[in-house]
Formats: sequence, structure tokens, C-alpha cells
Amino acid sequence: MYEVFENEFNGIPSSSKLSSRKLAQNNLAYTRSKSPGNTVYSIFEASTDDENIVYYLYETDVKITSHVEYDESDIVENAQFNLKSKEGNIFNYNRYSISEISVALLKELCNKIISNSVKWIFVQIHFSQPVAIYTREPIKVTIEKNIGNKMVVGSIALNGREIGGLKFSSK
Repeated sequence: MYEVFENEFNGIPSSSKLSSRKLAQNNLAYTRSKSPGNTVYSIFEASTDDENIVYYLYETDVKITSHVEYDESDIVENAQFNLKSKEGNIFNYNRYSISEISVALLKELCNKIISNSVKWIFVQIHFSQPVAIYTREPIKVTIEKNIGNKMVVGSIALNGREIGGLKFSSK
């Protein structure tokens, strides 16, 4: 959705947030307005200097038949983890987007620190400032708060400055 925004508004948002409400089995479609009778699976909110834009994502009837290559284990193998300070770091790595890297780092932290006997599910990611999709700058994800093994809140830092956060819940 970040790329959709970039194409539609010819630039990156000054802030953005993707909230996932439900796991989809089929492809998703998006609209700029709510569609009565359809279940919202995710909401992507982004802002420019002038306006706030909301995209609603709905599941379609079209089955998922292909996927974008995403290997969390490659990210984890190239990262460094400090379990005492509850952080994961990755340096000079741009095979995946900052969002994909952040999700993989927090998920691995959850497995190593909280519990690897539950399934960790992505709930939300947000950026409080403009961010390039791909970067070689150091990325650090830190667990800020966890409520048992039910909900985890993490922060995302890029080159030492906090730029956003993400949330996971367990199933």
C-alpha cells in the first residue's frame, strides 16, 4: 500500500500506519471509501502535509495463486539480537523492505524472549515520519511492552532515531 500511495501522490507519506484486523485466504482489493456489506481486513492510513488518506482492504473471491518471495530466516540470520535489551539489529541489508525486516525482527524477538509455543501474528506497523521503502541504514527493533504472551508492542529505529512502531498478538 505504501507503493500505491507513492504512485498516487508522487511521493512518500509524511506518516503512515497499516492495521491488520483479520488474516485473508484470498487476494485483497482496496478502496478509498468503506464498502457496505464487506468485511475490512486491513486499513492503511497515510498523510501528506495537506491531507489524511485512508485505504480500506477487503478480501476478494480470487484465490491467492502466487506470492512475493519473503524469507524471514534470511533476515534473522543476518541480524544481531540482544535478548537482555530486547532488541534486534540489522546493518547494511536491503533485500527486503523496512516493514518486512521490522516484522521479522520483532517476531524473532517474541519467539526468543516471550514464547515460541504460540503463533505470533502481525497486527500493526506505523511510521511517524517519511521513510524510504528500502534502505541500507541500520534498523533496530525493540520490544517496548508485552502483555503476557498475548500482545507485544515494539519500536522501530533507523540509524539511531525512532521512526515508528509495530504490534503483534498471539494465537
